[in-house]
Amino acid sequence: EAWINDFNKMHPDFDEENLKNSFPKFLISNNSILETDTTLLENVKEDDNVEINYTQGEIEDTNSNYSGGLLNYQKSGKGVQTFHDGNRYEGEFKNDLMDGEGKYSFNNNDYYEGHFRAGQIDGEGYVKFGNKDTYKGNFRNFKRNGFGTYSFEDQTKIKYTFKGNFKEDNIDGFGCLKSEDGSFSYLGEWNNNAKEGLGLLRQNNYEFLGKFKNNLIEGYGRVTFKNGNKFEGQFLNEKKNGFGIIKLNNGNLCSGSCDLII
Repeated sequence: EAWINDFNKMHPDFDEENLKNSFPKFLISNNSILETDTTLLENVKEDDNVEINYTQGEIEDTNSNYSGGLLNYQKSGKGVQTFHDGNRYEGEFKNDLMDGEGKYSFNNNDYYEGHFRAGQIDGEGYVKFGNKDTYKGNFRNFKRNGFGTYSFEDQTKIKYTFKGNFKEDNIDGFGCLKSEDGSFSYLGEWNNNAKEGLGLLRQNNYEFLGKFKNNLIEGYGRVTFKNGNKFEGQFLNEKKNGFGIIKLNNGNLCSGSCDLII
């Protein structure tokens, strides 16, 4: 403890115990850790209404390298953690974990920017995938949960945007999916990434309002074609099933049982 001896030479009247108790548990100086016997910060919590002066330092372990704020031997405050697999986090830490606002970059070119809690992506944030798909909204335990906006391209390079509810990383609840070119839209209920329940579908040359099951038109509904013809009745596997009413664009009505493929 050469630094204490040097201090004592300069201040011979200063009590060594008081000196030790006036410093945090560790100080980083010349890349070495100097330990003291203080309890000064043990009862200070980071969420207390006090200003905390974090010690700056570096930590290296088997999985990553860290550079930034330290408190009681733990990563705290702002810092950068670079993982050996190529992932990288820059942002706020608390109790040795990612906690607060930060950016996590993955080795596959995906990245997330937003809130972290206890080491997990949790709260509101934005993610951009390596294939340029994006999501902005709520997360819980590293998964999309709650309301969000998801933009993506299908295999034909048509761009789509979904706005609505997510559950355990899947589209689930109420939401709207539409294509950028206006050729498709669906507003209604979802279950596990599939249209399920009541919804309004517009695509190609028709519009359907009614029930869906496992992504297919099934149950009672009404379809309106681009030419003005309408059918209202029961559907099964996207075909008319059983009794229904057809209203032609000239006003004529006909009813009965017949097949009608959408």
